Amino acid sequence: MSKAKIEIKARNVNGLGDNAQHMYIVYTKESGEEKVMSGFPKVGNTTNGAVAMLIGDVYVQDILYDDNSDDFDEYNTHTSQTIFQGTDAEVMEKVQLMKNEAKRINNEGYDYNVPIIETIIPSWGDLNDQS
Repeated sequence: MSKAKIEIKARNVNGLGDNAQHMYIVYTKESGEEKVMSGFPKVGNTTNGAVAMLIGDVYVQDILYDDNSDDFDEYNTHTSQTIFQGTDAEVMEKVQLMKNEAKRINNEGYDYNVPIIETIIPSWGDLNDQS
């Protein structure tokens, strides 16, 4: 039986510059079941897409890590670093803290800001100011 673990992974983001990366967290149970926690832009029930990136809020999802996940690493090419290993109970204790924070983020309504937009339209950050 393998150990349960938490990994931080990163994948290239096409269309946002040479070094743009999307980071996400994968947690694996001793049984091998994998889930992913990842942030995306969301407007209503729509995630991703140009409109969500421009006017959406940050939404953290917690879903199965499989080929239906936008982050799924089918070819094992995403950068990965294990940050914790232990029993299911030890890992799930840390995962519960992450879930609590994800819920807080989702309820807060933080604007999803794409840094490249602020480069093109310098006042964009002021228009999108949360204060």
